[in-house]
Amino acid sequence: MTPTERATQEALEAALDEVADELYALPPEDFTAARAARVKAARAAGDRALATAIGTLRRPTTGAWVVNTLARERADRLAELLDLGEQLRAAQERLVGAELRRLSEQRREVVAGLTREAAELATARGHRPSDAVAREVETTLDAALADEAAGAAARSGRLTTALAYAGMGPVDLEGAVATPPRAPVERARTRPTAAAKAGASAGSAPKGTGSDERRERRRQVAEEAERAARSALDDAERAAAEHAESVAAAEERHSAAKERLAELQQRLAAARDEEASAAQAVRVARHAAEVADRSADAARRRAEKAGAAVAALRPDDGG
Repeated sequence: MTPTERATQEALEAALDEVADELYALPPEDFTAARAARVKAARAAGDRALATAIGTLRRPTTGAWVVNTLARERADRLAELLDLGEQLRAAQERLVGAELRRLSEQRREVVAGLTREAAELATARGHRPSDAVAREVETTLDAALADEAAGAAARSGRLTTALAYAGMGPVDLEGAVATPPRAPVERARTRPTAAAKAGASAGSAPKGTGSDERRERRRQVAEEAERAARSALDDAERAAAEHAESVAAAEERHSAAKERLAELQQRLAAARDEEASAAQAVRVARHAAEVADRSADAARRRAEKAGAAVAALRPDDGG
């Protein structure tokens, strides 16, 4: 990469960082419209690479947004969690059992406390987390504590989805953090334009054999090819940005559906527990009813016997 290309890449990443900081601080419902506005502004400014890059930024899930809010509003508390993670990893390497137990207990307390703080921050902004979202926040904080890279991701305030730690190995961060995409710049650097090809062909002609008219014609052909290439590039980048918006909208619907599914699964589990409890109550009531029926039958027989005995002792009417 040449110094000029490196400077262009760094400028793109810096501009995207600024936009991402703004977008991921917004409530999830405001993200898509704000992203579209920034894409439009970048296009109007003639920065097609930035417009395309902004269009690829994914709307965060509710759980990711809650953690992002925590990272912005309680950075010092999140730093304490990450420091505790470093201590835990160091203790595990030294195999210090007593210290590990103490730090593990502290970990549970810190994660629980931060989860409550995150819920309070979200509630204050009009988004009271559901139980499913609260679990996502807790698993993300556990992952941030367990893995250094996951900790840096949570601390960035740009999570797009919740994190999870499987208990071994690194945390999977694929697609979980909004990062400046490099593809648009790399494609522009490696793809030869039609004008460049035309120029190369023109440069291969023997020197001194063309007249001024022929050179002017070649120049016009090259300019036309360049204009056609730029027009095609504009169309391609516009289509890429539109597709990116479509992907983001689909991901938004998918995220909302996942959250709704989690809530419905929780309600289904509660309904199953309630049904099982009701079924048990029915079995108990039926058993009690059967016992009561048998008692009533026995009492009825005793009453009939007693009635017969009384009738036998009565004097005859004719006596």
